[in-house]
Amino acid sequence: MISMQFQTRILASLFVICQLGCGGTSSKPDYLSELTKLQGTVTVDGSPAAGVDVTFTPTEGSTKITRIAMGRTDENGVYTLYSPPGGAGVEMSDYPGVLPGVYKVTFSRFMLQDGTFWNSRTATEGPMNVGAEETVPAALVSPMTTPHEATVEFDDSQVYDFELTTKK
Repeated sequence: MISMQFQTRILASLFVICQLGCGGTSSKPDYLSELTKLQGTVTVDGSPAAGVDVTFTPTEGSTKITRIAMGRTDENGVYTLYSPPGGAGVEMSDYPGVLPGVYKVTFSRFMLQDGTFWNSRTATEGPMNVGAEETVPAALVSPMTTPHEATVEFDDSQVYDFELTTKK
C-alpha cells in the first residue's frame, strides 16, 4: 500500500512538472511588454463622435507587426487602443496599447434604426442583419482606401486625433 505522504509527493511533483511544461500559470501573450499606450479623439464634421470603431491595421511595409489594434470612441469622441489576441472570452481592457510601427487607420460606425450605435463587441448579429447603416464614408472603412496613417513609437504619451468629414 502507498503511504499518504508518498501520494502527496507524487501529486506535488506532477503539478510542478505540469506547470513547467505548460509555461506556468500565465496565459498572457508575449507581446504585452511591447505594447505602448495610445489614445486620441475622433470628430465628425467638427463634433466629437461617439460610437466610432477605430482600427489600426499594420501596413505592408511594417516588419514584425502582425496584430491590429482597435478602440471605440466614448461620448466625447475619445478612444483608447487595445491589442487583444483572438478568441472568445477575451477582455479587451487586459491588452491596452498597440505595437510600435506604421498603420493604416480606419473608422466605422453603424447606426441602428432607433438612433443608437451597433456595437461589435456586444452584438449577437451582424450590423446588416439588424438594419444598421454605416455612417462613415466608405473610403475611411477600408485599409486599402483610407488616407489616414499613423506611425506609432514606443511612447506611452502618444495622441492621434482624427477629423472626419461627411460633407462634400
